[in-house]
Amino acid sequence: MPYHVYTKGRSGAFGVIVETAREALAKPAHFAEDGHPEVLFKDLLGNVLKAVSALAESEDGACENFA
Repeated sequence: MPYHVYTKGRSGAFGVIVETAREALAKPAHFAEDGHPEVLFKDLLGNVLKAVSALAESEDGACENFA
């Protein structure tokens, strides 16, 4: 499932679309390096997601089941 990783700052807003929750969890570090410490995770319908780490763990489990 794709995720929208979004941040707002004084100079505007910035967001990226990533394919997995694992990729979504890696983006806040990149945003923080650029001076954007607050990050929101959304699905493509605009719903704010609070448990992205749990989604990433379930993705790992799903991949192991197919290995």
